[in-house]
Formats: sequence, structure tokens, C-alpha cells
Amino acid sequence: MKPLRDETPHRTCTKKFKDYRSYKNHIREDFHRRCGYCNDYDYLCNGIRGFHIDHFIPLSPYKEQRPAIETDYNNLVYSCPYCNIAKRNDWPSGDIDVNITENKGYIDPCLLDYDNQFERHDDGRIRPTTPVGKYMFRRLKLGLRRHQLAWTLEKLRVLLGELDVEIEKTEKNLDNPEEVIEVLKVHRELSREYLKHENLFHQEL
Repeated sequence: MKPLRDETPHRTCTKKFKDYRSYKNHIREDFHRRCGYCNDYDYLCNGIRGFHIDHFIPLSPYKEQRPAIETDYNNLVYSCPYCNIAKRNDWPSGDIDVNITENKGYIDPCLLDYDNQFERHDDGRIRPTTPVGKYMFRRLKLGLRRHQLAWTLEKLRVLLGELDVEIEKTEKNLDNPEEVIEVLKVHRELSREYLKHENLFHQEL
């Protein structure tokens, strides 16, 4: 098993905006261009244009009670549309100050404890490891195949980048053309695999 993500996001923006949407460039970088909940890269959803800003404490039920949550940077999460729409206004406790009750609720993705709720299988599937993780898994629909495919595409993309570097090295070594041919062959095979999974991913949209 592997962890859900390799790095924890940290909110660093100290600017103040009247419209929470003005934080989007900042929160995108703080969340490493990934969804705070499922960890998918935003480039798979049309980049920053396709991603949403989620209010961790949902806005609609609690805006009148505490108006500051709308533009409080510590309440914002960079989110893919799938996780944001699935979460919506869900807040099981009914208390703005209580995020978890009876193992139901949400953990802020910027907390290290978020990483304790999930793990990844070797094939990229997300699995919950705690009762709270199971609740978030169901509500956020983290079992969708698209998340597994997104993980696979990312791994293939990294491998292709590493092979590009190897190709540059081997092309300079003309004394060993067989090595160049072999690296190009592997690159071609991985490129085909990437395109296959990319097509499968887009079929999930």
C-alpha cells in the first residue's frame, strides 16, 4: 500500500480579498495544483479553469451565522469539480465549530491527519483506513475509476519524462545505436499506454 499523496498542502497566502475567487491562483499553488481531497492534478480537468474552490465549512448553511467563512483563506480548498460537487453543503454535525461527529464529517486536507484516513493500492485505487475516512470516501466518491486512471496517467507521465532524459543522453552516444533504439522502443510503448489510459480517463468524464 502507498499513501494517498506525497506532500501535504499548506495555506501560505496572507493577502486579503473581498471575493474568495480572487484567491484561486494562490490556493492552486498552495495545493500543488492538485485537488485537496482526491489529489488529482488539475491539468486533467482543464487546469485552473476546470477546478473549483471548495469552502471546507460549507457556505450556504453557515454564511449568515459566520459571514467571514466566505473569504477566510483557511476555509478554502482547491478542489476538482467531482469532489466539490459530491461534498456540496454536507456537514453532519450541524455545528459550524464541529467538523466530525460519530465518525461522520471531514478533515481539513491541510492537516497531516488527512493522510491517515486513506491509502492507495498498487494499482492506484484509493481505500479508506479509518471510520472517518470511510465516510469521506463515500461522500466524496473517491472510489470513482477516474481517480485510479488519474494516478496511472501521472505515473506514466513521470516515466515518459525520465525516458526523454535518457533519450537525450543516448542520442549523444552514437557509438551505441542499439541502446538508442531500445530506449526509443520503450518510449513508444509507454506513449501508447499513456494514450490508451488517457482515452479511458476521458470516457469517465
